[in-house]
Amino acid sequence: MTIESKLKLTLFFALLAAAVALGIWRDLGSRERSVVRGIVIDSEPGGSSPKSPGITPAKIKARLPDGRTVDVATTSARSVTTGSEIEISERVTPWGVVWFKYKD
Repeated sequence: MTIESKLKLTLFFALLAAAVALGIWRDLGSRERSVVRGIVIDSEPGGSSPKSPGITPAKIKARLPDGRTVDVATTSARSVTTGSEIEISERVTPWGVVWFKYKD
């Protein structure tokens, strides 16, 4: 293995570790700003697909009372049906980005 390939491999793993750390920091460092109710307009349960080699995450798309349509982070969307009302945690990252999480 050459020095150049070792450098590329080291850089790849360093970037991978940084991305994972950023994701964990986003989850653990975020604070809840408010809890809102929304109507589910689309949901995908996630999991593996015979046509996809990887695992796709669960997804919920909801409409808030003010008319905004938001993507809601969740670990499982199996119990959510289109048209149902759900509680959504509006969260803010340490750097000010707003994101939404499904409250189980």
